[in-house]
Amino acid sequence: MNLYQYVGNNPVNLVDPLGLWTIGIGVQAGGGWVGGGQVSVGIYVGHDSSDSLSSGWSAGFLGTVGGGLYAGMGVVAGGFAAYSNADNVCQLKGPGWALGGSLAVGKWGVGLEKTGSFNYEWDPGYGGEGQHGGIKNVTQGPTGWTLSGGISDGKIPVEGHGFGTWTFGGTIGK
Repeated sequence: MNLYQYVGNNPVNLVDPLGLWTIGIGVQAGGGWVGGGQVSVGIYVGHDSSDSLSSGWSAGFLGTVGGGLYAGMGVVAGGFAAYSNADNVCQLKGPGWALGGSLAVGKWGVGLEKTGSFNYEWDPGYGGEGQHGGIKNVTQGPTGWTLSGGISDGKIPVEGHGFGTWTFGGTIGK
């Protein structure tokens, strides 16, 4: 068990006094059979508790695309509510992952995902002379949960998935 995971294994420089958070709501669609994918767009708000209540806020309109392994068969479209331990919305952007599943009863489905993003450094000189740069020092970033619900085609009532994701969009604030 890693007791310092919530601070990225850096308890000296990073803290989380149960106050760093982002929340989001939006719409999404996804599905698959053996392989699958998902797309979503939403509005997100975050607050860093190390700042006062009148500052430390961030907001953004973000989109996510993802794809990977899909156990089941079907298509679903609906809404979502998301929570993460990121201290600002900008930390949600970039590469990430999603592990989850859903259950359909008739034409209605509900799903739950554990999500995460990666911290990384872009080094223009990485790879040696004549190279265009690259990503280095990849570490686990903020993690969270997404609850979704919507209309399902009901082909197979249970599914599970593991996706690689990319989140993009505009943000304001800290």
